[in-house]
Amino acid sequence: MNFPGPEIKRPRVFIFDLETTPNLAYVWGKYEQDVIGDFVKERMIMSIAWKFLGEKKVQTLSIPDFYGYNKPITENKKLIVQIHKLFCLADVLVGQNGDNFDIKMANAEFVQYGLKPPPPQRSVDTLKIAKAKFRFNSNKLDDMAARLGIGRKMKTGGFDLWKACMEGKKTAWTKMIKYNKRDVEILEKLYIRFRPWMKNHPNLNMADGSSGCVSCKSAHIAPRGWFFTQVGRKQRYKCLDCGRWMLGKLESWGVAIR
Repeated sequence: MNFPGPEIKRPRVFIFDLETTPNLAYVWGKYEQDVIGDFVKERMIMSIAWKFLGEKKVQTLSIPDFYGYNKPITENKKLIVQIHKLFCLADVLVGQNGDNFDIKMANAEFVQYGLKPPPPQRSVDTLKIAKAKFRFNSNKLDDMAARLGIGRKMKTGGFDLWKACMEGKKTAWTKMIKYNKRDVEILEKLYIRFRPWMKNHPNLNMADGSSGCVSCKSAHIAPRGWFFTQVGRKQRYKCLDCGRWMLGKLESWGVAIR
């Protein structure tokens, strides 16, 4: 497992996906049931796949990397400690429904094991971007990726795969890791496709003070007309690589319009 070193000066964009176990509980029936008493076992993170933008390969970690195979999984503390280290290296977290699920799920386990909060960082949630900017028939990762022609999620066969992993079956874990890894491969492509559309994307020039495209850092930027306000105008610039539009400083007319 390779962590980026401290010599990296660009913002570290961390593209990741978590897989979790389900909650285990007793219920009286199958449909919309209340839990009888307490959970037998609360859900927990079972694996992570990630890629720092600019790296070549997706990396993975899972519970069996620390506790071995062929036994039911009972706890995941060593995995969570490593995930916490990864989060602390990131400047930007990228996930599909990351704000509402993956980041909060990770935070819940960080605090459970007494780990301190990761440093302040930005997040990019591709699900939120899809809802804000586009009108797809479905905002699921697999459906958007299929429509955009950037790949498909791996078929799992359903809940039986999760059940087999919880039972400690090695072949199931091998398939789960491939599934987790594939999600990140697709997520990275979706993030890059969406990136020019994100007005609030973190400015990637801030780490080294460069003046390239705020989304992709390309130096191929050209002026393209003007954006007019009530009191002046701003030069429009277009990134000739990713297609991102940017605005220059306001040039005031000197007359306030009320």
